[in-house]
Amino acid sequence: MVSIWTLSAFPWPFLLAYVLWALLALGLGCATMKANKRLAVVRNEINARVVGTMIDSFSNILAVKAQGGDHVATTVYDRQLAHFGAATQKLYWVWNILHTTQELAFLLLTTSFVALTAWQWSLGHLTPGQVAMLIPLVLASVDNIWNLVDQLPSIITSFASARNAIETVYQPHGVVDRPGARALRRGPARVEFKGVCFQYQPHSRQIFADLNFVIPAGQKVGIVGHSGAGKTTLITLLQRFYDIQQGQIKVMGQDISQVTQTSLRQQMALIPQETLLFHQSVLDNIRYARPSATLAEVQQAAQQAAAHAFIMALPQGYDTIVGERGVKLSGGQRQRIAIARALLSAAPILILDEATAALDTESERLIQANLSHAMRDRTVLAIAHRLSTLRQMDRILVLYEGQIVEDGPPQTLLKRKNSHFARLWRLQKDGFLPEA
Repeated sequence: MVSIWTLSAFPWPFLLAYVLWALLALGLGCATMKANKRLAVVRNEINARVVGTMIDSFSNILAVKAQGGDHVATTVYDRQLAHFGAATQKLYWVWNILHTTQELAFLLLTTSFVALTAWQWSLGHLTPGQVAMLIPLVLASVDNIWNLVDQLPSIITSFASARNAIETVYQPHGVVDRPGARALRRGPARVEFKGVCFQYQPHSRQIFADLNFVIPAGQKVGIVGHSGAGKTTLITLLQRFYDIQQGQIKVMGQDISQVTQTSLRQQMALIPQETLLFHQSVLDNIRYARPSATLAEVQQAAQQAAAHAFIMALPQGYDTIVGERGVKLSGGQRQRIAIARALLSAAPILILDEATAALDTESERLIQANLSHAMRDRTVLAIAHRLSTLRQMDRILVLYEGQIVEDGPPQTLLKRKNSHFARLWRLQKDGFLPEA
């Protein structure tokens, strides 16, 4: 604006030439911006796939080597790398066109101004002082506009790089707290499913249709069934990781859709089948369930989970860093730390999702004995494929195709020779439990 205001004091051809050139330079930059943006986004998406493939191969390097998949992994990576190279070449080609066009435009302006200045001076319309002022002014303005247009590709590339992250951050949550949702009021840990209907996608298979059951506070319930019967989905709905399409789920007498998710899940302690640990110390991983717990309380929970002995054998004991996702520990050790974390929690509802699946027989026997103490005064929902681990449950729910087909104490169900539970027990006793 200062340059335009200053040039207005000169003969009108100077101002007109400058404005036309500035519009030309900026117009060229904006015209190529759209193509740059599209190509930069495509390039970064391909780059994300390349990096993802590389990380996936390294994360599963044992499977790659064990299956002799070196050639397959290399072929996939090379193909994606070739796509990335082609996309980068297209982007750089557009950049080169823009850069060349800019140089031509700047050369045109500089030449035009020098010729125009010489012509006006020869006609006596400019004084030597005006010439001395005009040339540096125009060159400084050209330099500023050049820098502005030259930064456009970098700005576009940065925007494209941040686009995926921004889209992920601003992705709307599938399950949200309702306006005015209150915290779950602590009370008897009663669980109720009333007329629950659920399917993951609008046109997918319906998992539950009018599912009904009640678990009184303090009762220990085993949930069994073939793979795909809905056992894990039931636990997922109880924690409200998905919203049901119809019916009601109540915890402590309150509809879980009307309370905050955080307050709901704080009343539950989960021991999952696949344990993921934080890249922190053993102490911090166990204490994550209750940050205010003392070292003595953490050690007591570890002893109940049959984990104290192996923890003390680690290089720094409870201060040992377990590595990313707990890679420095075996599967059984990670599982025992997860169990200790759940035992340390004061949550009145305990959820066991194949909690001892990664343990050997001796460790499982030790933990089962200690879990009996942990289950005391808690409402327990336990999923297990080793049906022998459910002997101590008060009640068994047998799921079949999204419905509860049997409900009762384990010994009672075993006495019914033709019951689903008895058949599952006999099949497992023979050494396997089929998919369906």
